[in-house]
Amino acid sequence: MSVPDAGSRAPGSPGQAEADDHGEIDLGPVAGVCDRGLRHRTNDDAMSLAITGPALIGVVCDGVSSTPGSGPAAAAAASAACSSLSEAISATVGRGWVPSGPGDPGPDGGREPGGWVPGGGALSDGIPEAALHDAAAAAQGAVTDIPPIDPTAAPSCTLVAAVVIGDVVTVGWIGDSRAYLIGSGGAVKLTEDDTWAAEAARAGLIPESAVETDRRAHTLTRWLGADADDLAPHVRAVRTDRPARLVICSDGLWNYASDPLVVASIIDRLPPDAAALDVARELVSFALDSGGHDNVTVVVADVPAHL
Repeated sequence: MSVPDAGSRAPGSPGQAEADDHGEIDLGPVAGVCDRGLRHRTNDDAMSLAITGPALIGVVCDGVSSTPGSGPAAAAAASAACSSLSEAISATVGRGWVPSGPGDPGPDGGREPGGWVPGGGALSDGIPEAALHDAAAAAQGAVTDIPPIDPTAAPSCTLVAAVVIGDVVTVGWIGDSRAYLIGSGGAVKLTEDDTWAAEAARAGLIPESAVETDRRAHTLTRWLGADADDLAPHVRAVRTDRPARLVICSDGLWNYASDPLVVASIIDRLPPDAAALDVARELVSFALDSGGHDNVTVVVADVPAHL
């Protein structure tokens, strides 16, 4: 698939890339790269991006390779989720909604390691959170509309979606695609994997250090698909008082750069004012140089969002 130059795309018009050896989308403050990798015959990753009103929107979906038809499922899910988020933001802007001021600190002083603060203000309106729940439902509907190739294995995929409004980042996810927030205030992973190993560690059954080497490190416990049980996304919101980069990605990146500090070290190779697309390219290049064993998709958004 050929991805057109995003420079001609109007704000609010989503860009999408999937099922190709390599695709790029550049919307300025939010951009992404989707690559087949070096070992897989097909690309089952997908991404979709948009700028709508005050919001930067990014979605990454990773098709489950063990279920035939999951590449098209990921593409449909990414497109549906991005469109749903864009429509939700458009509707709120149309009603005169704009982000409000900084929220109050939390009960512990409100500051997480690295300078991130729990979301407040605009977050208290519930708009991004509700929109992410609706987006996950739209993505699930799109996935279940994909005709199964194998009647015993429904097409399925993961989902990670983000909305950036000013200095507020809200992410929602199902599965093991991830979101990181990297900047002068620190480096943090915003998501927690829906995998057997990660859940076992959270339950105290295995040590945290064993999660990513466990043979069930990529055994999903939650996903999108006709055979999925729990379709409510996890949602997390943070506010940053310093410039940062939001990175959302498939496991094709974090297989090689799981630690947020490693992601930060890769980004630090570039000048601080590097474009979002250049950051996404650098992270994908790192994954390919490290072995490229899986499809790899990276979306990067500037925080605060300057439109």
